[in-house]
Amino acid sequence: MKTGTRIKDRRLDSADDLRKCLAFDAVTAVHVADLTVLARERPETPATEAFPEEDIDLLHTLLEAQGHRYVERAPDIRAVVIDLGRLVGSHPSSRQGLPGTKKVWQGLERLHWAIQVRDAIGERKRE
Repeated sequence: MKTGTRIKDRRLDSADDLRKCLAFDAVTAVHVADLTVLARERPETPATEAFPEEDIDLLHTLLEAQGHRYVERAPDIRAVVIDLGRLVGSHPSSRQGLPGTKKVWQGLERLHWAIQVRDAIGERKRE
């Protein structure tokens, strides 16, 4: 959690700000741990059990925009975890299999940011 959050870079003004960040980071850390354990222990679990379909589509749109070739729809949670790592530059070897938790954390953060942007654009279009 320490390396994934970059807590030193946040320059928080008060202890209350730190508490809020830690609460958010704790939720994210549990989600990352849950995803990586699930990808290792039950890799065939459908990706839609952990992510809405539109978020998986957005992940693949981001990968295609970065120039990744052969981006296929991830059918299972293992493929989505690998794609989250690919989103932030992880290229796990076939021996390693899955990206490390830091890369999954960073990929999840990037995906969450893209989801917020997508949702904000959708809200503006509805106005």
